[in-house]
Amino acid sequence: MATAVSSATISLTIANEKTGEPVTYKQDGKRFTHDVTIKLSVNTSYVISVTVKPEFSQLKKLELGADLLTPGEPVSSEGTTRHTFVWNTTGLSPSGSAKRNSLLLTFHFSSGVVTHSLQTK
Repeated sequence: MATAVSSATISLTIANEKTGEPVTYKQDGKRFTHDVTIKLSVNTSYVISVTVKPEFSQLKKLELGADLLTPGEPVSSEGTTRHTFVWNTTGLSPSGSAKRNSLLLTFHFSSGVVTHSLQTK
């Protein structure tokens, strides 16, 4: 029998695969849809870690825009589970000055789907 979860926290980290440096972000205020913009580089591989607390459901796949990613083996520790993906921005176009893109994330868990949008540049 599955245990009902009334709330959970999903944490997302994105780091450059080659350097391990986390992506940067900037505060945009109210000029765009979101107050914060994640800054990504084109033609770059990123490691994406998704940490879920409490452990309640396995993350089967992650859709990042048009890309469908499959995680490696999950790592569980102290009531959390971390899923890791590698994503490459080859094919994405740089956004121009004063332009922002919306990147839709769709988390496919064994118990359901969660979506979230990130503002990127």
